[in-house]
Amino acid sequence: MADVVVAWSVLSPGDDRNAAAEALTALDRALGVFAEQSNISDALGAIYAAAHALMLASEPRTALQLRAAALHHSERVGADPRRYAQFAHPALIERMNRLLPDADAAAAEQAGKRMSWTDMIDLVHDAAGKPL
Repeated sequence: MADVVVAWSVLSPGDDRNAAAEALTALDRALGVFAEQSNISDALGAIYAAAHALMLASEPRTALQLRAAALHHSERVGADPRRYAQFAHPALIERMNRLLPDADAAAAEQAGKRMSWTDMIDLVHDAAGKPL
């Protein structure tokens, strides 16, 4: 849980690849812990935060896909991945909402809704492991 809060606190509205990398590393670590605990709700919160980190890493389409996937899976299990977003800078959330033109955003969100649980986890893990 602490890693999710740390991730939100290091992310700012500007493009900061170092902050994005730090957040993705923390979120990948959190996902490992949540997997051991079978804690789906908090794992979805970490995935939702990772979407915002990917946005700052200049991955807009992937960021929107991952956010849509987290929200879609959350609806299915009755969780709210946004509950830790209270630790985020408000402009960060607003930026995500206007990241791409409407048609491109809709296409990315549809692709995200088709992502499996494994797809989401692998995406975060791979992003945390590569230089930004």
